[in-house]
Amino acid sequence: MWVLYLLLALLVVKAGYEVFFLNNPNRRKSSESDKGNPDEQEILRKFRRWEFRKRRKASDELRKQQEWWRGIDGRGFELGVAKVLLEKGYNVKHTGSSWGDEGVDLVLVKDSKKIIIQCKAHKSYVSAGPVRELYGTLMHQKADEAWLVVTSGFYIGARTFAYGKPIRLLTAWNLMNLPPIRPISMNS
Repeated sequence: MWVLYLLLALLVVKAGYEVFFLNNPNRRKSSESDKGNPDEQEILRKFRRWEFRKRRKASDELRKQQEWWRGIDGRGFELGVAKVLLEKGYNVKHTGSSWGDEGVDLVLVKDSKKIIIQCKAHKSYVSAGPVRELYGTLMHQKADEAWLVVTSGFYIGARTFAYGKPIRLLTAWNLMNLPPIRPISMNS
């Protein structure tokens, strides 16, 4: 008897499906009129192809930029960071040298605040040690803020140590995405 009820229930469900879905006027039907005219289809196809190529090109350019940042030496990285900051409108002074920079590669002045920057062109993530050193340099230099700019990234210990301190941890990618602080004049 229960089998009969089960079959009856299945028939009701199937009939309800057919009535609701198959006879529903709002249901999208596959017909020639839905496909649009051939010109529209061609335009949409070309647009999707163009959009795909544009995304791929942007991805390739990003990969090349990241490879470039990771492939340069320490001094080149310092100068590259300085160039990016200059382009963003910062007042930058390069202090780094191979014979001792006291932990400061660049000095920024922003809204009368002194910001010291240490650049690290490391292939792997940076641990808490360089962040601790930068904090000591920040105290010694009596600067308002310190930035540690690296080519790779930071371990959690580095982020934990910097938390709550006037230390900003940046990768080269973060640096490039900083907003400009003032418009750059094209006439100068």
